Amino acid sequence: MMKFYEEENGKQISFWKVLEITKLTSGLNPTHSFELLKPHRLKQYEDTIVAFTDEMALNEVEITPIDIPMLYSDWLNDELKIIEQWLSDKHPNGDKKKPLSFAEQDEIEKYKTFISNEIDSTVLDKPNNKKQITDTSWFKVGLLFATGEMEKMINKHNGNFTQIAKEIYSDNWGSYRPYMSESVAERSANDKNIFHNLTKIKQIQDYCILNNIEMIDSFSSIKSID
Repeated sequence: MMKFYEEENGKQISFWKVLEITKLTSGLNPTHSFELLKPHRLKQYEDTIVAFTDEMALNEVEITPIDIPMLYSDWLNDELKIIEQWLSDKHPNGDKKKPLSFAEQDEIEKYKTFISNEIDSTVLDKPNNKKQITDTSWFKVGLLFATGEMEKMINKHNGNFTQIAKEIYSDNWGSYRPYMSESVAERSANDKNIFHNLTKIKQIQDYCILNNIEMIDSFSSIKSID
C-alpha cells in the first residue's frame, strides 16, 4: 500500500513525492503510478539523446536525419524488454522475485501499452543501401535518349561521346560515356547497350509516363516487355 505523509498545510502527499522533494528519486522507477512512470522514463530517454548529441559533437560527426528516429526506435524496443522484466516473477538470474501488487502490475501494464503503441506508430524511413534505379548511370543516360536530348548533344559535339559526357556529368563523366557510345552503336551483345535490355527500356518508359516526361516517338514506340 502506498504510504502518505503530511505536508505543513495539512495536505497528504505520496511517498514518491517525498523522495522527489528529498532528491532521492535518482535511479528509482515510480512503478506504482503510470502518470509518474511515463515522464520519468521519457526523461531518461531525453538524457540519452543529450549524451548522444554531445558525443557526436565532440567527435565532429554529423547527425543524419535518421539517427534520432532510429535511436528512439531502439530505445522503445529496449524499454519493452525492461517492462517484461518488471512484470516477470523472476530475476534475470532465475531467482524468484517479490510479487508485484495488482495495482503495480496494472500501472506497469499501462506503461507497456503506451510503449507498444509508440512502437507501432513509429515508422522509420530507413536508408536503403540498394542504389535507386534513378541514380544509376544507365538510367540517366537512357533518359537522355528518351527525351531526345542525346540526339541534340550528338549533333552538337559531332558524335564525340567523351565531350558529351564531360559537359553533362562533369567529373563523373567516365561512368556514363560507355552507355552513350555502346547504345548508339547498338552492339546487341554488349551490356552497356541500353536498347539491348527491354526491361530497362520499359523502366525508363514507365518513369517518363508517371512523371509526365515527354518522350520522342522513336523511344516511346519501342516495344518493351510487359
